[in-house]
Formats: sequence, C-alpha cells, structure tokens
Amino acid sequence: MLNDFEPKEHYLSYLRYQEDEGEDDEEEIEYFDRKKWQRQKNEVRDFAMQCFGFQPIPDGYAYMQEVRRARRNELILPTSDGLGARHGAHQLMA
Repeated sequence: MLNDFEPKEHYLSYLRYQEDEGEDDEEEIEYFDRKKWQRQKNEVRDFAMQCFGFQPIPDGYAYMQEVRRARRNELILPTSDGLGARHGAHQLMA
C-alpha cells in the first residue's frame, strides 16, 4: 500500500514534507513545470470528486487505522503483506 505509515509521527512528517514541496512552486526546474503539474493534479482531483463522489479524508492516518481494524475482523487467512484474504473475496471476481 502506498504511504502506509505505522506510527502517526511518520504520517505527520510526510504531510509536512508534502506541504514544503508545495511552497517551492516558484522554483524553476528546466524540465518540469511544477505549476502545470499542480494545476493538472487539482483538475484530476476535482474531476474524480465530481464523477465518483469522492470526499476528502480529514485524517488519513486515523482512516487507515479504522480500515485495518475492520479488515482484521474479516480475515480468514493472513498473508505476509498484511492484507490477508477475507471471506467473500471470491465474489468480487464474479
């Protein structure tokens, strides 16, 4: 899973890093148009929110912890990646 943080401090550190990168928008990079990239990223986010009804997750860390707890209760077979196999997963493929 991308951005899977175990302690909350790592998650908060990542958020600060992402915010700091956004502040460097004025920095010129010869082969990368950061302003264009940010604009396109926002357009895709807005499009997905509109088309699929996505909502912002206010606390990503707390959300992931809750998802893990709920999934743990559904597992019938643990796996080395921590995701596990859950009952009824075969129905998703049908």
